[in-house]
Amino acid sequence: MQPESHVPRNSEPRVELLSRLLLSFLLSSSSFVVVVVFVVAIVVAIVVIVDVVLIVVVVVVVVFVVVVVRCLCCCCRCCRWFWLSWSWFLFVCVGGGGGCVVVVAVGGSHP
Repeated sequence: MQPESHVPRNSEPRVELLSRLLLSFLLSSSSFVVVVVFVVAIVVAIVVIVDVVLIVVVVVVVVFVVVVVRCLCCCCRCCRWFWLSWSWFLFVCVGGGGGCVVVVAVGGSHP
């Protein structure tokens, strides 16, 4: 009489068992629809987030350029840059013929 082993008779490798469970999950119609909807929702969310970030960056750059050009046009003798930190700087312009006063704090990088 042989001693009983502690390994169950129906021992399948875990990878094979997991792959079978995943396959059966994907093959059921309702689960497959849920997975597809979930993946599509993730892709759409990523695209929307990237689009919003790009739009915000473009708007900030355009506003900054317009303010700098306006400041240089009205008081080019008195515009100054002040570096506040490694990630923020301040652009100050005071005076000029039209009494131009422009102060802009913008995130950027130190050159």
